[in-house]
Amino acid sequence: MPLSTFNALRLAAQKTVQRQEDEGGLAFFAEWPEVPREVPDDSPLWIVQVDRSVAPTSLPPHESEPLFPDEEKTGPTEYNLLKLGLWLNGSQKTGHADAQSIFAGLKETGAIANFPGLLDAEEIVKNHVEILESKLFWGKEIVFWRGARTGLFRNIIVPVVRAKKGVAEQYWSTLYYDWGQEHPSFKF
Repeated sequence: MPLSTFNALRLAAQKTVQRQEDEGGLAFFAEWPEVPREVPDDSPLWIVQVDRSVAPTSLPPHESEPLFPDEEKTGPTEYNLLKLGLWLNGSQKTGHADAQSIFAGLKETGAIANFPGLLDAEEIVKNHVEILESKLFWGKEIVFWRGARTGLFRNIIVPVVRAKKGVAEQYWSTLYYDWGQEHPSFKF
């Protein structure tokens, strides 16, 4: 991407954030519940069951291709989110890490196969809102690295899941940002 195009996109993003701040803050973050939900450790809500025989349905609004098509249908069909816990890259534990660097490291080492993908994200959004609002995940945006796809202009995008006020949502994020403790992942 030419530098002038990149700078234009960066300026547009900065104006959007400033406009949202001028209008009373970033609405999504302002709507998190003040207190995380209590979910007992033995609750069946922690158990995620994924049908890996189907194709993902929550695709980006523009044409895209999965970067790991063979990996999407692999992985456990049932697992306990409480036992998986949260995974952070080394730099994320004490500060922030460049998302592109995290992705490149996972891809180079083949570790990407150890992370959930888009099918997992869809299942968690559909059936596990309470878990996303529990103490363990409260205020976090969970990254599903194996669901990476090529985005608009051939850049890489990954599915991210978050919840607010009883509603879970999945969105697509580019890797242009530094991510800290608020952007963990699960790891099998």
